[in-house]
Amino acid sequence: MQLTREALTEYEALWRKDHPNKEIDRQALINEAERILCTVKAVFKPIPTEDEDEYKALLQN
Repeated sequence: MQLTREALTEYEALWRKDHPNKEIDRQALINEAERILCTVKAVFKPIPTEDEDEYKALLQN
């Protein structure tokens, strides 16, 4: 999976905020970001359009 430079820079800023006073090399940062992205892709499933009305009704209750 290929991350854009901009996405990686944004992730690095978040990582540094969560891990002050720690260092991480660029490859480790890339590996971690890709691992998170793969996890999100595995668990995130969009709601099929045929179920959208039912989902909206559940949210209104």
